[in-house]
Amino acid sequence: MAVFGISDLHLTIANPEKDMAIFGEHWKNHTEKLLSNWNKIVGEEDIVLVAGDISWALRYEEAEKDIEFLNKLKGTKIFVRGNHDYWWRRKASCKINSQTPNNMIFLQGKSVCINDVWFTGTRGWRIENGTLKENSLKIFDREAEYLREGLKSIPSDSKYKIVMLHFPPFDEDFKFNVFAKILKEHKVDMLVYGHIHMGEYMDGNINEMEYRYIAADFLNFNPRLLI
Repeated sequence: MAVFGISDLHLTIANPEKDMAIFGEHWKNHTEKLLSNWNKIVGEEDIVLVAGDISWALRYEEAEKDIEFLNKLKGTKIFVRGNHDYWWRRKASCKINSQTPNNMIFLQGKSVCINDVWFTGTRGWRIENGTLKENSLKIFDREAEYLREGLKSIPSDSKYKIVMLHFPPFDEDFKFNVFAKILKEHKVDMLVYGHIHMGEYMDGNINEMEYRYIAADFLNFNPRLLI
């Protein structure tokens, strides 16, 4: 079993009027690139972590075409929400898990163990444009609690812990936030994240933890081998 990671798929099968090529020529036909690359390198016994911004759909019913596409991709897929995943309502994770194939797992404040590797995660949040508005502060605190809940559900004697966040655990000024503190307190082995499409990112061994940046456009739509 290998574990791969990728985020920010921004699928448009359910919402074809959303032309991703407006964000750069590299986004042209990105769904076809993703399908080809994914199924070349991922096996049926492998795991792929998808760290948010999955589909542009606004409602679950609209996202079903994108979910059908994901179901055709090899491996077991584990997801967390992104800031554009409006179709995945905050309180709907259990319902979505019950409606989707067994090779898809949607995490929010929960954890799952596969072959002695524990996975948990949530969307996360961060300060952008220098401020954190009142409504954003509520989201920030709520997402931090989801992360705590997921990590607390993992046994203390676990062999390996991987966390998925859509947002990185640092703000635009590269200042570590509460998510980084929670990760360190729980001695997480690896963090994977996306969200950033322009500007700098962190990758490598940081604060005694492996950081992996996995935005799809950065990876040229190839899932990144993690372990």
